[in-house]
Amino acid sequence: MAPVRIYALITKSGELSDEEFHRYWSQEHPKVWLNIEAVKLHITFYSQFHVDKQAQTGLSPLGVPLGQFDGVAIMEADSLETFLEVYQGKDFLKVVLPDEQKFIDHDKSFVMFGHQEDKKVGGEVLVNI
Repeated sequence: MAPVRIYALITKSGELSDEEFHRYWSQEHPKVWLNIEAVKLHITFYSQFHVDKQAQTGLSPLGVPLGQFDGVAIMEADSLETFLEVYQGKDFLKVVLPDEQKFIDHDKSFVMFGHQEDKKVGGEVLVNI
């Protein structure tokens, strides 16, 4: 079975500037998140996508709506059950969630769950065309 992924579309807390949000999420939050035992055991991939809002405005000529999120956290594990074990665990609820509340507006953030299908990697097309 292929690994599963969660994409967390993150909106920063309104009290923070863009710079404060990106610095905290990039430098401080991983010290908390990556030190949780369940994360060490079950999260096999973790990456952060930081939106560059100034550069993103250059996409407006494409005529498509631009996302209003500040970043995307990408996490991978073996199964949905594994994710639930991490996110419902006492360490997440007592340690990680309070840290997230320092920089994330959870009411304006969303998650998506699924699996990845790579079609081109490292310049190589992986499907018949």
